[in-house]
Amino acid sequence: MRTLGVFASIVNGGRILLVRQAYGLRLWTTPGGAVEHAELAIEALKREVREEIGCEVNAWRFAGVYSKPYRNDIVLSFDVTVHSGTPRCASQEISELGFFDQDNLPLDMAPNSRARILDALERRAFVLRVFEDEFSHGVLSHSVRPNSSLNRTSWRRSFGRAVKPPVNLVS
Repeated sequence: MRTLGVFASIVNGGRILLVRQAYGLRLWTTPGGAVEHAELAIEALKREVREEIGCEVNAWRFAGVYSKPYRNDIVLSFDVTVHSGTPRCASQEISELGFFDQDNLPLDMAPNSRARILDALERRAFVLRVFEDEFSHGVLSHSVRPNSSLNRTSWRRSFGRAVKPPVNLVS
């Protein structure tokens, strides 16, 4: 059965908020989790962040899709801002949290989480990465960096005509 997950990138001053899971291998990742049946992805994102770190957030940009076909799993990542609350360990699922810069990321994290976190710190958007196995760092199929122009022509080149571009793209 396919699973869908959502994760929040909270970046402040070049540092990203990470949480350490209190179960399994106790890996570091960004706040997030599974989308429940009939739940909207954005609502699942807000719920997971609230449950894990006790904050209310607003998603301001879709960051990317991270696909793990070997696990039949897809993760959606969003750049978010905290609009109320102070990050804290609000769930028994989380043992620690902290802000980390790119040069001081914890070693205990899955390669797919590390790729997602580095993409967030590099401010990439519309990322599409495919992880062939649990050790893969993910093949980057597409991304847009800040200050790069994404117009209708480059959208069609990247996504084809089957996917309708957002209305705010330049012609």
